[in-house]
Amino acid sequence: MGIGVSSNVVESAASLIGCSILTTPFNYLGVKVGGNMSRISSWDEVISKVPKGVLNILESIRRNFFYGFDDDTSLWTRFIKAIFGNKGALDTCKRMSRRSPWIDVIHAIHSLQSKGEVALKDLYKRLYALEMCKSISVAEKMGHSSLVHSFRRMPRGDVEQDHYDSLCLKVADLVLPNMSDRWSWSLEGSCEFSVKSSRILIDEKILPKAEVPTRWINVVPIKVNIHAWRVCLDKLPARVNLSLRGVDIPSIFCPLCNTAMESTSHIFFSCPLTRQV
Repeated sequence: MGIGVSSNVVESAASLIGCSILTTPFNYLGVKVGGNMSRISSWDEVISKVPKGVLNILESIRRNFFYGFDDDTSLWTRFIKAIFGNKGALDTCKRMSRRSPWIDVIHAIHSLQSKGEVALKDLYKRLYALEMCKSISVAEKMGHSSLVHSFRRMPRGDVEQDHYDSLCLKVADLVLPNMSDRWSWSLEGSCEFSVKSSRILIDEKILPKAEVPTRWINVVPIKVNIHAWRVCLDKLPARVNLSLRGVDIPSIFCPLCNTAMESTSHIFFSCPLTRQV
């Protein structure tokens, strides 16, 4: 079998080695190779052979990777901490047997509230009781010369007066831009959320760094890129690697030349026969 190689060259190489020619798609260890694996339907044959218990274990691994076993291990928590630091908005005091990003968001809101980041109506309840226009916005309130213009009466008493003085001090230097309230994404200069900025943050702050960056070549099939990547990492099931993993094999020597151990480096770069091919 050859990729991007004429059939004459493939036949000549097969004749030299003394083997048959393989055509795609074919099955290797029960997995189809050479098909259009980007289609979901191409995996139906593989999934049908996998026991349900194994599928549940795989789903558990995926769930634990994203949600974590607790607050400190979930990908969502690590992502928030990468933005806000270890003392970020997430409430790490509450523990649950199973986490989800939505639950973490709710806990983040509760944590912010415990740190004083609460609505004015909850922070100054006595003043909110005096407000006649309950739905008035901060901009509308600031548009008047006095904060008491829509109160049903002037604040009086120690608590009401203390709350009023505190509110006046809080908004004394407040400058509101001429725009509607909106969420601001701090990872982008435009303040707009993008998946790319999130991915870059995860790559740079969370995922471990590789010694050599992975380079993908777009003009060749993805399976060739992955194969080259596995060769670079020495992750192919060569005889030496199988032996190191405890697989019982008759010999670790190369079956083509029988002069050296069959390692990934030997197969692709040192074996005299493969070098001729």
